[in-house]
Amino acid sequence: MKTLLKIVGIYAFMAFAVSCSSSEDNTSPTETQEPNTEELAGNWTAEKAVFEIDFDGTIEVADFIGEGGTINLTIQDNGRFSIEFVLGENTETISGQMMQNNNLLSIVFDYAPNETSYFEISNMDPTVLIDGGPLEYDFDNDGTSEPAVVSFRFVRN
Repeated sequence: MKTLLKIVGIYAFMAFAVSCSSSEDNTSPTETQEPNTEELAGNWTAEKAVFEIDFDGTIEVADFIGEGGTINLTIQDNGRFSIEFVLGENTETISGQMMQNNNLLSIVFDYAPNETSYFEISNMDPTVLIDGGPLEYDFDNDGTSEPAVVSFRFVRN
């Protein structure tokens, strides 16, 4: 049950990222700019996927990779991507379109095509760091996701 709740928490955090993001002009990356993701194109595996929340001054941390999960990210030259979260026997795949502009990564998920989410990105090939939030994660496995900040570290396959 704990495994299933974590997968649900991951899906909820992705949905929350879309619902809480904002865009000044509400246009997707592909409508106004070129994807600019050629340097990111390829297959990536997460070495780190950490979610953090501040509970009244106490920092709570959830380490998705440390819990036995894996995350695989595939990015095409045109900015299309898919990210697969695997924890135990549970798998969740999310896809969309991304565009990089310096240290800003703009993402439009396929399940919310009218919303743009923003993350900080540092590309130090063969490593990419992606940070952002607030997102959501179910820290106490009660079925309710709490707002959190996420930090990913991906390495090129």
